[in-house]
Order: sequence, then structure tokens, then C-alpha cells
Amino acid sequence: MHTDVPEFRGISRKTHPQWLIVAMRHSGLFEDWRVPIATGISWFHDCKGGELAFYPDGPEGDPVAHRVRFNTALLLDTDTVFHGVDRVAETIAPVARLMPGMRLHFVGDGQWVLRDGDREVNRYAWEDIRFSVSWKAYCFCDEDERARWFRHGDDLSMEFVVGRLLDDLKHRGVLAARPDEDRVLVEAIIDTYTRFPESRPVVAPSSPIAAG
Repeated sequence: MHTDVPEFRGISRKTHPQWLIVAMRHSGLFEDWRVPIATGISWFHDCKGGELAFYPDGPEGDPVAHRVRFNTALLLDTDTVFHGVDRVAETIAPVARLMPGMRLHFVGDGQWVLRDGDREVNRYAWEDIRFSVSWKAYCFCDEDERARWFRHGDDLSMEFVVGRLLDDLKHRGVLAARPDEDRVLVEAIIDTYTRFPESRPVVAPSSPIAAG
């Protein structure tokens, strides 16, 4: 169960620690700089297990499980909504060991071949494959907001981010001053702002949204 890594003007996963960016989102202290991202998850198969479990009403609410079905999709804010994939149904045959560089090749008649270079590793029928696509889009209120992001106008600095987090931790009584060890500050930030949902029974699967 997790939330995705968000993005802020001047702060992204390409340049800054992912744990910090996630904590920034959950702190709510940097919303004026956040770049909202819509995530669309689509499925092109039917399978047993592997439901998308998510918390549409926040971490205090009940989880919902969307059953994987052919030609369905969900659109949500995965930077904010906790979500994860439930366990996929097991098979008797062991799964071939996957290594970097291997590729799936379609060979016709619903059959796919897993190859390591020219070497055939395994063959799969379409119904044996779990195939989903995750698509993300930046969302802007207007052209001016997009221009500030694109031109790096009003970007956040690391000094500002750490300073605002530290001030809030002091206000909350978590810390009296900046610790001498960075590790202590890191743990305080994570423990204070990134609050995972408690385990609850999953409610009945949501109605699938037909794609296209």
C-alpha cells in the first residue's frame, strides 16, 4: 500500500529524495507549488486476483477493491490516494525467472514467447499474462500555471522546504530545534506526515468503468 511520488515546482523525483516528496504531499504545506497529476490505470485482460485496492475516502476510510476485467479503467489521484495491488492468484507451474533485457514477443494465435536475446525462456497464452497500462497527465488550472511550471518560475528550494517542515514540526511539539543528526530529522518527517491506513476488510468490488 502506497501513494505515488508527486511533483512540485522545482522538486521532482529526478532531483530530490522520493521519501521527502511523498512527505511533502501528505504534510499539506506545499499545495501552492504542487503539480496535480491524474493517473489512469487500464486493464486489457481478465485474471483471478490482482485487484486494485485503494482508499477513495482517505486513509481513515474503508478500502475498495476494483476487480481486474478486460477493457476497464480507473482514473484517480494516486499521489494522494493510498493504493496497491492485491495478491495475484498462484499457479502450479513456477514462474520463469525474469532477468534484465528479456522481452515478450507475440508469435500469433494468442501466444507470447519470452526470450533472452535469441534464447526462448518460456511461452505464455494470452490468458496467462497480466497486462495493465498506467498513464499519467499533468493538470494545470490555466496557461499561466503551466508556464510557471515549464519556465521554473516560483520554484521551491530545498532550504525553504526543510525550513517549513521544521517550523511545522516545532509547532506540533515534535521537535524543539533542528537535530544535530539528519537521520533524526528524516525519521521525524516520515513518522509525522506519512500515515498509512490501518488494515481493514476490503468492501465489495467497485463497479468497473468501461474504457473507450
